Amino acid sequence: MPDISELTVRILLIGAGRAGSMLLRVFSHSPNIRVIGVVDINPEAPGLALARELGIPVAEDYHPFLLTPNLSLIINVTGDLSLQQQLQQEKPADVELVGGVSAMLIWMLVDEYKKMEILEDRFNIMMRELERFASGEFIIGKTAQMREIASLISRVAPTPTTVLIRGESGTGKEVVARMIHKNSPWKDRPLITVNCTAFSPTLIESELFGYKKGAFTGAVSDRTGLLELANNGTLFLDEIGDMPLEIQAKLLRFLQSGEVRA
Repeated sequence: MPDISELTVRILLIGAGRAGSMLLRVFSHSPNIRVIGVVDINPEAPGLALARELGIPVAEDYHPFLLTPNLSLIINVTGDLSLQQQLQQEKPADVELVGGVSAMLIWMLVDEYKKMEILEDRFNIMMRELERFASGEFIIGKTAQMREIASLISRVAPTPTTVLIRGESGTGKEVVARMIHKNSPWKDRPLITVNCTAFSPTLIESELFGYKKGAFTGAVSDRTGLLELANNGTLFLDEIGDMPLEIQAKLLRFLQSGEVRA
């Protein structure tokens, strides 16, 4: 059986409108596909201009191309049924013909491929922009207050200390926490964010401190708490003031000692 990677498919493309243009763009990126000609009775068809750019012969009449040696496939994307029947009668016996519904299926697949390609390109651009943005300052502002915040961040970020960030909802407390983490020696370690209001009073202790197997009904295995998972990294506790007072007391002991009791 021949190696498919070594095969070259020679294609005659009939129809240079939107569908033909899209097919031509996709085929031009494949080393195993060679488009031997593009045919359209409309000299202004966009696919003809693209074919000329790619160095592919163009014409209004397909007949000369039928004599091309080793022609493998004719794709008719014009939607013209009479032309399809005429091609079926005139093509060499060993040449495949695709048209009608089959050509439309190819076009739909290529169209979806193109949409995915566009989305992927946009995603890559967005990620590059985010990376560029992340490499700079998250906090933008020239007021004295903003400069003071930036100065405080630069002073506390290199130190292994506990930082209290105060502010109304929506003022950017998490942004500040991320900036501290990003500029710290632990920037390559995890940053774990915990919304303290997202857990019930009975659940938050288990989430923060973890538990041992058999500690209570349903504890079938050991569970590592978020405090321990943040070890050697940064832990941001959001809305800490809304935690139950008993849990705040236990958390204070942890912040003072830096240890989680087994």
